[in-house]
Amino acid sequence: MPRRNLSWLLLLCAIFISGCNDDIGDLQAFITQVKKRPVPPIEPMPELKPFEHFRYQPGDRRSPFSPPSPELLAENAGKNNPDCLQPDFDRVKEPLEQFPLDTLAMKGTLGNAKELWALVGAGDGNLYRVTIGNYVGLYNGLIQEISQNAIKVRELVPDGAGCWLVREASLELVGE
Repeated sequence: MPRRNLSWLLLLCAIFISGCNDDIGDLQAFITQVKKRPVPPIEPMPELKPFEHFRYQPGDRRSPFSPPSPELLAENAGKNNPDCLQPDFDRVKEPLEQFPLDTLAMKGTLGNAKELWALVGAGDGNLYRVTIGNYVGLYNGLIQEISQNAIKVRELVPDGAGCWLVREASLELVGE
């Protein structure tokens, strides 16, 4: 039995080895053709500027290991491109502008024939009374409309290029 297996193995090896004797003239012609092509010139290395050392003196500067505040980024972006939509950076911030919009919740409304106010619960556990024209959220969210079930807000969000985009949002009435 082992002799029969050995003969099959020798037969398979002979078949595989016979496949290696194919004509490889076309491959050699291609290699010769590629070697005759001119070599493209290599671009010179760019000139490296010497490194300038800087000694950090903390004083009134922020730590270089912490990112700048969103307000500082927004102010600097607005000063670079005055031709596009910008929020009013000089206005006094209102109490609900310290909370992200998704942490605020509309709890109800109250009003009279002339005016409707909304009651908004904030992350600090307090309840605030707001009306059209008040600001909420971190992105200059101006209250546009108040209904029995929702507060419509127009936010100005930075676009990353120094301008601001208008984004519509709303706070829906939630029950306890």
